[in-house]
Amino acid sequence: MQEQGWGRARVLEALKATRDEDYTFVDGEILGSMCTAPHEIAVAAHAQFLETNLGDPGHFPGTARLEVEVLADLAALFHAPQGAAGRIVSGGTEANLLACLLAKAATGKSQVVLPASAHFSFEKAARLMELDLVHVPVGRDGRADVEAMTKAVGPKTALMVAVAGTTELGLVDPIEPLAWFCQENKLRLHVDAAYGGYLLPFLADAGRTPVPFDFSLPGVWSLSADPHKGGMATIPAGALLVRDGHAWDAIAVASPYLSTRTQSTLLGTRPGAPVAAAWAVHRHLGRAGFASVAETCLDNAAYLAAKLRGLGVEMVAAPELAVVTFRHRDPSALQQRLQGHGFRVNLVTRMGAVRIVVNPHVSRATLDRFLKALPACL
Repeated sequence: MQEQGWGRARVLEALKATRDEDYTFVDGEILGSMCTAPHEIAVAAHAQFLETNLGDPGHFPGTARLEVEVLADLAALFHAPQGAAGRIVSGGTEANLLACLLAKAATGKSQVVLPASAHFSFEKAARLMELDLVHVPVGRDGRADVEAMTKAVGPKTALMVAVAGTTELGLVDPIEPLAWFCQENKLRLHVDAAYGGYLLPFLADAGRTPVPFDFSLPGVWSLSADPHKGGMATIPAGALLVRDGHAWDAIAVASPYLSTRTQSTLLGTRPGAPVAAAWAVHRHLGRAGFASVAETCLDNAAYLAAKLRGLGVEMVAAPELAVVTFRHRDPSALQQRLQGHGFRVNLVTRMGAVRIVVNPHVSRATLDRFLKALPACL
């Protein structure tokens, strides 16, 4: 830290110069991220709630009410039964960690069965909680192999994991048969819908065939979704819902010097601003608005995939949601060349591929600019 402080103008000028080094969602430059530009009403809401802390909610009863209402929206969207309860958390990683912790606390067991396509956050959970992860190879279609998953379950299994929108390919595991297996065998199934949670409920509205994935399936015990992804809230905002709300009691710790008696999230201080942002987008768009956004993303992803095939590009898998992943002989070099044209894409290194996530900020015009630049980069 320097001895003397800078003036306000100098500080802001330096910050602007630094921010100018970044790529942006708003300009359509970031094509590889699961996150997206926050909705303008989310930005406005966030700014009003900067000082709020849901880790000490007695001081912020209005903000605490917004969390309750956002969770009620999600519970209804995901067909959660009466008695279910959730928490707004920092994102998909914290939600997955909490799902593992809740399952371990409820069962006393430490084994987690999950497809090889599951998010790397489960590796973090394993290290923190001394869990035994049983990674099951996916089927040829890139989705969880139901037979192999069920065979991997043993007497030490605390949790099975299925993914509703894989990070690399945006695929949805066959959750219905996995859920029925878990129901029949009294096993907990966690559905990681961090990405798909704001797309899958609207497939029918968007003219697609619905895919069962949520609490409407009796075997689904917990489900995560990220408002800061398809929900267009500000970062960080995730959510975890559990079928039996009393499950949270098992991991609650006393917080006697705060305005709440216990806490049952990993974070102590929890920013209220992203919660207000999520609430604002929910209220502003409603179901019809989210359905329209989902339809646009799905249509644009299908458009991009078709254009890529026309260029002779090999798709890793047909896009089920709005993730388009295609192979290239040298993905890193392609990534660098595209960056020279102003586009940031992500690599899927183990598949020798490049990934594009067609999120709400990615317009058809942006895709056309990308497709115009791509042939020279290939």
